[in-house]
Amino acid sequence: VAEESTDPNLPPKELSVQELLGTLAPQMPAAMLRVLNGPYLVGVHSYDENQPFLLMQVDSYETAYAGMLEWERTLQADLSPLFVRTPSPRLPAETASTTASSTPPQFIPTNFVDKVVENRDVRLIASPAGDILLLWTFLGRNTLLITTNEYTLREVLSRLKAAPVVPTPGQ
Repeated sequence: VAEESTDPNLPPKELSVQELLGTLAPQMPAAMLRVLNGPYLVGVHSYDENQPFLLMQVDSYETAYAGMLEWERTLQADLSPLFVRTPSPRLPAETASTTASSTPPQFIPTNFVDKVVENRDVRLIASPAGDILLLWTFLGRNTLLITTNEYTLREVLSRLKAAPVVPTPGQ
């Protein structure tokens, strides 16, 4: 993401992930903001509708995980309207799967729950019909992904697994 310069002859200045999230998410915990480093990617995956994602690098998995749990209280509001998903209406999911007895106890008062999506442990918010509205997960000890659906998670995982194309001399 780039910031516009007042001089039209200068290229836009790239924002660091701290500058971006410090502006976009003012309620983000300071400890979380401090562990963000290196390159990041804000993107849109077109699947069914445009799905935003944010891929970031962190210095400390433990601090970042604790920071994400703390940030959950304001994460959805902080990233809105950029990370808002309104799924197509459909019939509600089975009532047995949405009853309070099947939901594990919450130690942190948020709407996020633990789930396994694409063989990854994720924290997510789902609609009453069971559609994922917002999720976050670590793709490794130093890579954090925030997105709005499981299909974008699958696509990001697929792209990260694929070997980069490096041209060989003479091609």
